[in-house]
Amino acid sequence: MRKTDKHLKRPVHRKIIVPWHDSLAARLATILLMVLVFLLGLAGVLAAMERPEYTRHAWVPAVFMLAGGGVATSVVIRMASQRSGGKRDSAYEFKSRSFNRPAQTRIGKKISRKGESLR
Repeated sequence: MRKTDKHLKRPVHRKIIVPWHDSLAARLATILLMVLVFLLGLAGVLAAMERPEYTRHAWVPAVFMLAGGGVATSVVIRMASQRSGGKRDSAYEFKSRSFNRPAQTRIGKKISRKGESLR
Protein backbone atom coordinates (compact mmCIF):
# COMPACT_ATOMS: atom_id res chain seq x y z
CA MET A 1 0.00 0.00 0.00
CA ARG A 2 1.35 3.40 -0.93
CA LYS A 3 1.59 6.23 1.59
CA THR A 4 -1.12 8.13 -0.27
CA ASP A 5 -3.57 5.22 0.05
CA LYS A 6 -3.72 5.33 3.88
CA HIS A 7 -7.09 7.07 3.78
CA LEU A 8 -8.57 4.01 2.05
CA LYS A 9 -7.81 1.73 5.00
CA ARG A 10 -10.77 0.90 7.19
CA PRO A 11 -10.70 2.24 10.74
CA VAL A 12 -10.07 -0.31 13.48
CA HIS A 13 -11.91 1.61 16.20
CA ARG A 14 -15.03 3.52 15.47
CA LYS A 15 -17.08 5.74 17.72
CA ILE A 16 -20.79 5.11 17.80
CA ILE A 17 -22.61 8.37 17.19
CA VAL A 18 -25.66 8.76 19.39
CA PRO A 19 -27.85 11.58 18.11
CA TRP A 20 -28.75 14.23 20.67
CA HIS A 21 -32.45 14.06 19.81
CA ASP A 22 -32.52 10.39 20.77
CA SER A 23 -31.57 11.01 24.41
CA LEU A 24 -33.91 10.74 27.37
CA ALA A 25 -33.44 14.41 28.32
CA ALA A 26 -34.37 15.60 24.83
CA ARG A 27 -37.46 13.41 24.76
CA LEU A 28 -38.61 14.58 28.19
CA ALA A 29 -38.06 18.20 27.15
CA THR A 30 -40.11 17.58 24.00
CA ILE A 31 -42.94 16.05 26.01
CA LEU A 32 -42.91 18.95 28.47
CA LEU A 33 -42.97 21.58 25.71
CA MET A 34 -45.74 19.80 23.83
CA VAL A 35 -47.86 19.55 26.99
CA LEU A 36 -47.39 23.31 27.42
CA VAL A 37 -48.47 23.86 23.80
CA PHE A 38 -51.52 21.66 24.43
CA LEU A 39 -52.44 23.66 27.54
CA LEU A 40 -51.96 26.93 25.66
CA GLY A 41 -54.33 25.67 22.97
CA LEU A 42 -56.85 24.60 25.59
CA ALA A 43 -56.75 28.05 27.19
CA GLY A 44 -57.22 29.59 23.74
CA VAL A 45 -60.24 27.43 22.94
CA LEU A 46 -61.83 28.25 26.30
CA ALA A 47 -61.17 31.97 25.81
CA ALA A 48 -62.59 31.86 22.29
CA MET A 49 -65.75 30.12 23.47
CA GLU A 50 -66.41 32.76 26.12
CA ARG A 51 -66.74 35.58 23.61
CA PRO A 52 -69.30 35.08 20.83
CA GLU A 53 -67.34 37.16 18.30
CA TYR A 54 -64.29 34.83 18.65
CA THR A 55 -66.03 31.46 18.49
CA ARG A 56 -65.46 31.07 14.76
CA HIS A 57 -61.71 31.44 15.34
CA ALA A 58 -61.52 28.68 17.94
CA TRP A 59 -60.04 26.34 15.33
CA VAL A 60 -56.63 28.05 15.59
CA PRO A 61 -55.97 27.07 19.23
CA ALA A 62 -57.62 23.70 18.53
CA VAL A 63 -54.88 23.04 15.96
CA PHE A 64 -52.30 23.82 18.65
CA MET A 65 -54.01 21.34 20.96
CA LEU A 66 -54.03 18.67 18.27
CA ALA A 67 -50.39 19.20 17.32
CA GLY A 68 -49.08 19.34 20.89
CA GLY A 69 -51.06 16.32 21.99
CA GLY A 70 -50.11 14.33 18.92
CA VAL A 71 -46.38 14.95 19.23
CA ALA A 72 -46.37 14.28 22.99
CA THR A 73 -48.31 11.04 22.51
CA SER A 74 -45.99 9.95 19.73
CA VAL A 75 -42.88 10.49 21.85
CA VAL A 76 -44.43 8.68 24.85
CA ILE A 77 -45.36 5.69 22.66
CA ARG A 78 -41.86 5.56 21.19
CA MET A 79 -40.28 5.69 24.66
CA ALA A 80 -42.60 2.95 25.94
CA SER A 81 -41.88 0.65 22.99
CA GLN A 82 -38.15 1.18 23.41
CA ARG A 83 -38.27 0.37 27.13
CA SER A 84 -40.30 -2.78 26.51
CA GLY A 85 -37.69 -4.06 24.09
CA GLY A 86 -39.57 -3.18 20.95
CA LYS A 87 -37.96 -2.46 17.63
CA ARG A 88 -35.98 0.76 17.63
CA ASP A 89 -36.63 2.78 14.51
CA SER A 90 -33.60 5.04 14.71
CA ALA A 91 -31.59 5.17 11.51
CA TYR A 92 -28.48 5.92 13.54
CA GLU A 93 -28.40 2.65 15.40
CA PHE A 94 -25.29 0.65 14.61
CA LYS A 95 -24.98 -2.67 16.42
CA SER A 96 -21.57 -3.77 15.20
CA ARG A 97 -18.50 -2.12 16.73
CA SER A 98 -16.08 -3.77 14.37
CA PHE A 99 -15.92 -4.49 10.68
CA ASN A 100 -15.04 -8.09 11.44
CA ARG A 101 -18.42 -8.85 13.04
CA PRO A 102 -21.60 -8.75 10.98
CA ALA A 103 -23.94 -5.85 11.68
CA GLN A 104 -27.60 -6.36 12.46
CA THR A 105 -30.09 -4.98 10.05
CA ARG A 106 -33.25 -3.17 11.13
CA ILE A 107 -35.27 -6.38 11.11
CA GLY A 108 -32.77 -8.09 13.39
CA LYS A 109 -31.32 -10.46 10.82
CA LYS A 110 -27.55 -10.84 10.79
CA ILE A 111 -25.91 -10.47 7.39
CA SER A 112 -22.41 -11.65 6.54
CA ARG A 113 -19.96 -9.77 4.34
CA LYS A 114 -21.04 -11.58 1.19
CA GLY A 115 -24.72 -10.96 1.78
CA GLU A 116 -25.90 -14.42 2.84
CA SER A 117 -27.97 -14.74 5.98
CA LEU A 118 -26.29 -16.06 9.13
CA ARG A 119 -29.52 -17.20 10.82
